[in-house]
Amino acid sequence: LKALGHYPHACHWGLQFLEKATNKDEIWATKLMMAECYEKLKLPELAIVDYLDAYELKPLRREPLVKLATLYRSRGQSDLASIFAKQASLLPEIKNTDAYVSDET
Repeated sequence: LKALGHYPHACHWGLQFLEKATNKDEIWATKLMMAECYEKLKLPELAIVDYLDAYELKPLRREPLVKLATLYRSRGQSDLASIFAKQASLLPEIKNTDAYVSDET
């Protein structure tokens, strides 16, 4: 649904999925996908929460931090953006071994 631009539906089904999900990788991927949808829906506060949740689930993955840095930079909050960008730069590059890979990263 996200790929088709149906962001509200993607968020709805993401929330439904998270109610029953137990696999850490799937939860991480869903949180990241939902955050991207919330950004498209112009709901940055919800996006920030899900990006932070995704980072907390997998702190060695840099994708949520890069997305947060980009989001804050777009809002003119360069100091916050630089904090997230710096932290992301300290993480090792990990090959995308998860089922979900953002099409926007």
